[in-house]
Amino acid sequence: MWTLLPTSPQRGQLALPATLMAVYDLSRLPYAEQLRWRTQRCPAHAATPGAADLALAGWQVFDLLLLSAYT
Repeated sequence: MWTLLPTSPQRGQLALPATLMAVYDLSRLPYAEQLRWRTQRCPAHAATPGAADLALAGWQVFDLLLLSAYT
């Protein structure tokens, strides 16, 4: 459920230009479902404690000196 909340500054924070901000309200969900949303996991991965949080891409850093044949 979306909720509109005020964006007034608190404790020295900078004020945002808008007065209200739409945020997703998780308070009506069960606690386990709130945790799943906060960790941004799908239901299948939330049930697996050892699921990876990040899949690394197999990219290499491009170094012009080492890979000059490709320029």
